[in-house]
Amino acid sequence: MFAYRPLTLLVLAAFAAVRPASGAQEKKPATKPVTLGSLTGQAPANWESQPAGGQFRLAQFAVPKTPGDTAQALFIVFHFGAGGGGGVEDNVKRWYGMMRQPDGSDSAKAAKRQLSQRDGLKITTVDLAGTYQERPFPASPQVTERPGYRMLAAIVETTKEGGDGPYFLRLVGPAKSIEAARPGWESLLGSLKDR
Repeated sequence: MFAYRPLTLLVLAAFAAVRPASGAQEKKPATKPVTLGSLTGQAPANWESQPAGGQFRLAQFAVPKTPGDTAQALFIVFHFGAGGGGGVEDNVKRWYGMMRQPDGSDSAKAAKRQLSQRDGLKITTVDLAGTYQERPFPASPQVTERPGYRMLAAIVETTKEGGDGPYFLRLVGPAKSIEAARPGWESLLGSLKDR
């Protein structure tokens, strides 16, 4: 007959405590429907919609702060009309210029860039951390440096006939808050559809 030793019982009890109940599913974050021009998707329910200021700013959301962060992370969507806003490479290069690396290295080398395609959408994403060069408007000589920031950005091109893309999505803020918001960002991108 097998005799359980105290250590074995302790390990078995710990395993039973962390093991999910049979048939239990992981809890998915709450979402809410969003419409961004011809795109529809599901945004995290705790992203708070704000008035979108500016001629080409289609939508803006405040993203929850991580404890310890004092600045507000923002999710912003820009749209310049069908075919507007410049090409992918020009915009990606502009995004690289928005982040300065603390060691002076090239932000293009520090960035993570990906391309995905599905159901009438072509999505180029950039993930880049560093010192954010915040400007009141794109060509402004006035710069406020925000060290310890991170930017998740995407260009969503619509490839269906009659699509009105591209759309330019940007999530920027303190690195901890952006990391906490990253699953919601990825879920939103994965949910986007061109109507």
